[in-house]
Amino acid sequence: MKKNLRQGFVWGILQSMVLVDLLLLASLAAPVVVLNGCASQKIHPGSPNKYDSGFYDALLVGHGVIEQTKSDLASGAFSVTIVPTVKSALNYLITAYDAMDTAFLAYHSAAIAGTSTPAQLDAVNAAQSTMNSALTQLSN
Repeated sequence: MKKNLRQGFVWGILQSMVLVDLLLLASLAAPVVVLNGCASQKIHPGSPNKYDSGFYDALLVGHGVIEQTKSDLASGAFSVTIVPTVKSALNYLITAYDAMDTAFLAYHSAAIAGTSTPAQLDAVNAAQSTMNSALTQLSN
């Protein structure tokens, strides 16, 4: 009986804190996004190098956070008082994601062809930094 009460209490707390999922996802996203250049990382098939593969991972994380946040907004998971803040942060993340995706596609195509430039790599790094900021803003 005690165990059931305790489990019910914990479940109730978790249900009342819908932001926990979003915060957890965003906090897990930051290390993935930041550590995209680590040597121990596996390179995805079709990626010409570890940077390209890491950028792809960052985009996957960003996309996942965007879709989860949209779903949470649609289901009414957020308190009415924070919905405008969440929407604003989500829009910032979507803009940052789109910019990173555009920079990544240019870099990826050039890297596959063996013609990527340091400027293209810098552009993706800058876009990823902006996306990291957007993820942080959404999690706060």
